[in-house]
Amino acid sequence: MARKSKIQGMTAKLVVKNKKLYSFQYLVKIKVNKLMRFSAGQSYGNMGKQDFLKIPNNALNAHPLPKTDKKKK
Repeated sequence: MARKSKIQGMTAKLVVKNKKLYSFQYLVKIKVNKLMRFSAGQSYGNMGKQDFLKIPNNALNAHPLPKTDKKKK
């Protein structure tokens, strides 16, 4: 099944509060053959209490990634 599938899209969301990773979510959309599509993902929360998940300052100052053009030439 993995050989016949194609990833249609992927989203990830990281929430940072007080310079600590607070929550993390991701979702992958997959198409198998022509008829079947499904989404899979996970969500992690309540992570802000852990000290080992501190975010470096250079990551907090980062700019968002550019959006890709979905139209194929």
